Amino acid sequence: MSKNIGTLTPGTEYQESLSRFLSQEAKSGHISMSGMRRISMKRNIAGLTALLAGMAMVSTGASFISTGGTQPLFMLVGTAATVMTAMTVLARSPGGLFYQVAEIDSAFTHASLLRFVACGAPDDVTRELITLLNTQGGVSYAQVHDVVWFCSRQASGIGESHLFHDRYALIRSRLELKTRRAG
Repeated sequence: MSKNIGTLTPGTEYQESLSRFLSQEAKSGHISMSGMRRISMKRNIAGLTALLAGMAMVSTGASFISTGGTQPLFMLVGTAATVMTAMTVLARSPGGLFYQVAEIDSAFTHASLLRFVACGAPDDVTRELITLLNTQGGVSYAQVHDVVWFCSRQASGIGESHLFHDRYALIRSRLELKTRRAG
């Protein structure tokens, strides 16, 4: 288990180390961040569209209240439809770190692991990644994120039986890790 860094709760430093590693990899040119940026851009555009359409809806609502008529009413209905569409797109488009990491096309190799360790990867994550790399050769960055997520939950004291069942089953099947029993 990794040491508690500053005021971070146990398990939080895992995500911090992964974020630092990904930014370092992008700066050094080992991975392309275009997929990650594309996901962030889609969410930002949908959020900005919803915000602007909401402001326009308030304005047309005030115009309809003050002047009446059909034109402000149609504008109000149109802006409300735009807000609903933008909010639906925002709700349906994934934007978490896992979905951003899954867009990285490069493979995570032994050389990547050495750079991750140099960047401050926790010991248990390093052990799991060594096991995974030795069995599969090269893994995806989504699998690396899953290992970090899994180890951070265990470091936080959450047992295997208490992890979210669907997410846990997905990670377990993707990583093909053996069940470990302490004792």
